[in-house]
Order: sequence, then structure tokens, then C-alpha cells
Amino acid sequence: MLINNNLKKGFTIIELLVVICVIGILGGLTLAGVQKVRGLANNISCQNKLRQIGLAIASFHGTYGVYPPAWQSDSRKGISQTGWRVNLLPLLGEANMYQKIVSTKYDWPTDIKYFALSSKIDAYICPSDSGTGILATVPADYLGMSFKLSISNYFGISGTNHIAKNGVLFGGSTVRISDILDGTSNTVLVGEKGLGKETFFGSWFTSFGYGNGEFDATNGVKDFLPKGSGGFPQCQKGLLFPFQQPSPFDSPCSFIHFWSFHKGGGNFLFADGSVKFISYSGSDNLVNLSTHSGGEIENIN
Repeated sequence: MLINNNLKKGFTIIELLVVICVIGILGGLTLAGVQKVRGLANNISCQNKLRQIGLAIASFHGTYGVYPPAWQSDSRKGISQTGWRVNLLPLLGEANMYQKIVSTKYDWPTDIKYFALSSKIDAYICPSDSGTGILATVPADYLGMSFKLSISNYFGISGTNHIAKNGVLFGGSTVRISDILDGTSNTVLVGEKGLGKETFFGSWFTSFGYGNGEFDATNGVKDFLPKGSGGFPQCQKGLLFPFQQPSPFDSPCSFIHFWSFHKGGGNFLFADGSVKFISYSGSDNLVNLSTHSGGEIENIN
């Protein structure tokens, strides 16, 4: 009998299963690695955007002698019925947008089709937050008609809460760098905040909030919804919300406090221009860092 030694031996079922398992494991490791690298890159990009915002705020202070008010009802140092982010536009590569806003009358709050309301500003969007920057839908019961609103991830820090106003950026604020007695390296100016899918607070343009920029232009680091305020029945009025990860991300109350889509914490801009990542475990430290002359000294390094 002749034996053909050239016959090829095929894979057994067990061998095929082993190969499939190995490929699956390698694919999973590769995907996890890609996601980790993407997360690190997004965090670096987010920090760089905050640094640019810090430079813009410093330039504004150099021009006007004060930090920008978080929200203003007049045009003493910018455009009336807008927030601090509008005043910084020329310093963030958005001079054309700023000039268009200046030259186009805005009738607040009835002009819900005003172009800037739905215009996306990349400088104010953290790349880790896939939901922000797309247009949020404002319900019809808010101003009588539903409309679209472009929102931001970066909020001025009004202090411990929006009532205290013991921070640097709050409605009508006129804080100077000389007022920061705690030291610029111990005082936070701006923090990042993720926004749930159903949230429409955080407009970079109007920033009216609850009447003085609250939750639109600014946030306290341990804030609350005022008792007796309308809307959001799911959120307990008067309850303090610290810097924490919301659960779930789409929580209707997530707009009340600082948090981010970065793992374990969020980025904050300090008055000296530095940007630091603060973990959720440092929530109490953040309270002390939120005041500009409270006498607290914290080490976040």
C-alpha cells in the first residue's frame, strides 16, 4: 500500500476553540489598551483647554482689573444677559463669534432663535463627554417654547455654594487678584462638569440659570437646589451635592454638582493658571479650595 505523506492534517475542534479563545483574549486586551490611551489623551486635551481658559481669564483681569463676572445683567464689562464665557471668546480664538454677538441684538429671554444659543464652541467642551456640545433640548414649559441650546463642560466656581458667593466667579462678581488672600495656588477658578442627557443647564452663552448664573455659568463645589424652586422634582431641594460621581450618569440631578467622565475625579483650574486633577476622595479639600479668602490651606499635589 502506498501512503501519501503529503496529506495535510486539519485542526481539531479543540484546537479551533483554543485559537478562537486566544484571539478573543488578545482582542479584548487590545481594545482595553486603546480605550485607556484614548482616555488619557482626552484628559490631557481637557487640561489643555482649561489652561487656555486660565490664560484668557488672566488677560481679562489684566485689561479690566477684575476677574470676569460669571453672569451680568448689564454691559459694563462685556455683553449684557450673558456669562463669563462670552467675554473670553476673543481670547480663545473666537473673535469672529464675539464680534457677531456684539453686532447682533439679543432680546433676552424671548429671542430663543438667537444664533449663539445653538452655536458650538469647542474651547468649552471636554472631549471625554460625548453628550456635551451637541444641542440640548430645552422643554417648552421653561420659556413657553422648546428650543435648542449648546452647552459647556467648564463652569466658574462661585464658592462653597451659590448663595455663599465666597469664590471668585459668581454673578456680578468684581473680585481682584489682590482679594485672593488664600493664595492663587490655593484657590480654584473653574471646574469641569459632565452633563446628563436630559440636562439643559450649562449654556455657554446666556448662562442665566436660576437668576444669577447658578448652574449655567457657575457652581458651588457643594451646592444645592433652593427650597421652593421650580422643576426637577426628582432632586431633593436643599440637599447638598458634593463633588462626586453621579449614579447613573444620566441622573437628572447631576447638573447640581461638579463631576466628570474621567475616571476617579475631574480637572480644576487654579487662580495661578495651573490645572490639577482632583479625585472624588478630595471632595472636602475642594470645599476649602473654593473660597478666595477663607484662610484654608490645602495641599492637592
